[in-house]
Amino acid sequence: MRISPSRGAAPLLLLVILGPAARAAPLVDHFSAADGDAFVEAAVRALGDADSSLEDRDYAVRLLAALDKPSVASGYRSSACSVAAAGLSNGDLEQIHHGISLADGVGGCANAKTWRASEEVADAMKSSDLRSLYHATFAAPLLGADVTQGDTVLEKVLDLVGSDGSVRSYPSGPVEAGNTFMAAELLAVLVPSAKGDAKAIALREVEVMKDKVLGAEPALVVQLSRAAGDKKLAIKASKLKSMARDLLEASRTSLPKSMLGVYEALKLIESYPKAPLPIKLRPSSPSVEELSSGGVSLLATSLLGSPAKIKSASLSSLSRADGSDASGDGDGGLGEPGADGFRALPSVDVAPGLYTAEFAVEVEGGEKPLVAKLPLAVSSGADLARARVSVSDSHERPLSADASIESYPLARPGKDLLPEDAHASAGEGHHLHVELSLEGAAAPGAGGGGSAAAAPHQVFVCFTHVETGMDTFFVAAPLGGEASEFAVSVSLGEESQTFAQRSGEYAVTALVGGPLVAPPISERLGSIRLGFSEAKERKWPIYARPLLHETDVSLGPLPEKHHTFREPEVRPHAGVSLLFTALVLAPLAGLAYGMRRGGADLRRLPAAGAGRAWCAAYQACMVGVVLLFVTYWATLTMAYTLRVLAVLSVVTTVTGRKALQSLAVADEGARRAADSGNHIKGD
Repeated sequence: MRISPSRGAAPLLLLVILGPAARAAPLVDHFSAADGDAFVEAAVRALGDADSSLEDRDYAVRLLAALDKPSVASGYRSSACSVAAAGLSNGDLEQIHHGISLADGVGGCANAKTWRASEEVADAMKSSDLRSLYHATFAAPLLGADVTQGDTVLEKVLDLVGSDGSVRSYPSGPVEAGNTFMAAELLAVLVPSAKGDAKAIALREVEVMKDKVLGAEPALVVQLSRAAGDKKLAIKASKLKSMARDLLEASRTSLPKSMLGVYEALKLIESYPKAPLPIKLRPSSPSVEELSSGGVSLLATSLLGSPAKIKSASLSSLSRADGSDASGDGDGGLGEPGADGFRALPSVDVAPGLYTAEFAVEVEGGEKPLVAKLPLAVSSGADLARARVSVSDSHERPLSADASIESYPLARPGKDLLPEDAHASAGEGHHLHVELSLEGAAAPGAGGGGSAAAAPHQVFVCFTHVETGMDTFFVAAPLGGEASEFAVSVSLGEESQTFAQRSGEYAVTALVGGPLVAPPISERLGSIRLGFSEAKERKWPIYARPLLHETDVSLGPLPEKHHTFREPEVRPHAGVSLLFTALVLAPLAGLAYGMRRGGADLRRLPAAGAGRAWCAAYQACMVGVVLLFVTYWATLTMAYTLRVLAVLSVVTTVTGRKALQSLAVADEGARRAADSGNHIKGD
C-alpha cells in the first residue's frame, strides 16, 4: 500500500493516531492561562486595527476590564476617544451607545459627556422598538439622564417577550437574531430597580427565559442572574455542566463581544456550589513504567483554572476498551495529597491498552464526592532494533542476501546508514525492499490482553527526494509470527508515477507510531539513488482536464511558460524606411523651391494694418494644416483628423481670401502710385 507524495509535511504528523480513549476528552475542560492571553490579544487587535468597528472596540475595552487588564486599554486612549467622538456625532443610536460606552471605558476623553447625543437618546426612550430601547437605555445613564421613567421601559420590554422565551423586535414584529441578548441585558438593568407588580411579572419572565433560552445561549446566564437579583437562578448541576462545556467550546471565537459573554458566564457558573469541577490525569497517556511506579497524578481545577484541593479520592473501577474489568490488576487506594491539588494514582500493574478509569473525588468546599470517568491510554516504548534494505529483480522479498542484487543490512538503524553507492533503477526492473524489526513492541494482533508491550498501529517507510523535498510514503505490512517485524516491497517501474518520475538521491526514513507506542519512532536509514525514465509529456485535448490541473497536482514549482499573443509584423529594412521618409518630405522641398521660383517674397506683405494681420493669419493656418497631417501620420485617427481639418479649412479659406484681397489692394495702390510718378516725370 502506498500513500501519495506530499511536500513540506513533517513525517511525524502521520504518527498522531488517536484511538477511542485518546479522542475522549474530559467531560469539562477549564479556561486556561493561554485562553486568557488569547482574549487579551484579540482585544488589543480590535483596539489597534483601524478597520475595527466601534462596537468591537467598546467590547474589547469591557473585556480587558473583566480580565483585570484595564491598563492595556489605556494605551489606546487617544484613538479610542477619536473613534468615540465620531460615533457620538454620527447621529445613529447604536453608534451613540457604543461611543459613549467606549469613552467611559477608556476614561480621560475630554468633554465626553457634553458631546451632542441627548436629543437622539431622549427620542429613542419614547420608542417601542427593542433596538432603540436597548441602545438608549445604556447610553442615557452615561450621559447623566434617567433611564427608568417609572416602569415604562420595563413594561415595553416585557410586552416583547413571548411565552416561549422568544423576543420580538417591536409589538407584533418579527423575532430576530440578537433580540434575546438585548432583552436579557435590559432586564438585568431594569428589573432590580422595579417595584410592585412590574417586578413580579419581570421575575416570572426571567424564569421563562432561563428554561427556554439557556440551552441555546448559555452566555445569557449572566444577564438573567443580574435580573433575578438576590434570588439566585436555580440551575441543575447537569445543566451547569452542559452550559460550561458549550461555553468552553464557544471560547474559540475571535469576537470581543462573544469572549466577554463567555468569560463572565464561566465566572458566574463557577460561583455555584454545584459548579462542574474539571478533573484530569497527568499525564493522560502514561507509559507502563509510569503507571506501575505511581507516577500518574490527578488534578482538579475550577472552570477558570484555579487549583482545587483534593481531600480524598479513590479509584472505583478500571475497565478495558472492550468493557472487561481490569480493576483486579492493582489496588484502589490513592496516595497522599500532593502539591497544587494533585494526588498520586496507585501503583497499578496493567498491560498497554485503552482503559476507562472511574474515580470518586472529594474536594474542599464540595457538597459531595464527584464521580469522574477519565480515559486512560497506557503506552509502552519501542525501538527499531534492525533494518535491511535490499534490491532485487522480483517483487518477492528476498529471504537472504544471495537472493538479492544488493543487500544492505543495518544492525543499528540511525547509526549504521546505507552506503554512498546504494542505488536502484526502474529501467532495469529493480524492486526495492525495506525490512524493519522492532524491539519492545508486540506483533500486530498480540498487543494488549496481558501483553507487556503494545503493537504499533502503523509503520511507514518515507522516501524524501533530497533536491525537491518531496515525500513519498509506503505502508510496511506485518510479516506475521511472534516477532514485531514489518516489510514493504516497492516496484520502481510500477511506482514511477508515485515518485513523480523524479530521479536522484532519496533519504529513507522509518516511521513507527500508534496510540499505545510512545514516543513515536523516526529513524533515518540513509540515502539511496533511484533512477526513473523521464516522463513523456502527453498532449491532452482542450477541456479534457481542468484548466488548473497542473497547478492542482504539482508538488513543486512549474516551469515558466512564455506565450506570444501576436507575432510581430515583418518590417522592411531600415534603408527602405529612410527612403520612404525622404519621399514623403520631398513635396515640402518642392513647395519651397516652387515658392522661390515663383517670386515669393515676405517683403510684399502689407507693411501694417489689417492686411498684414490677415496675411499672418493665413500663413499660420497653412502651418497648422501641415502640422495636422504630420500629427495624423504619427498618432491621430482619420476620423479625428477630418473633424479638425473641416474647421481649419474654413478658417484657412476665410483668412486666405482676406489676405489675397489685402494684397490686391496693396498692389493696386502701388500701381497707381507708380502711374502717378510717371505722369509727373512726363510733365
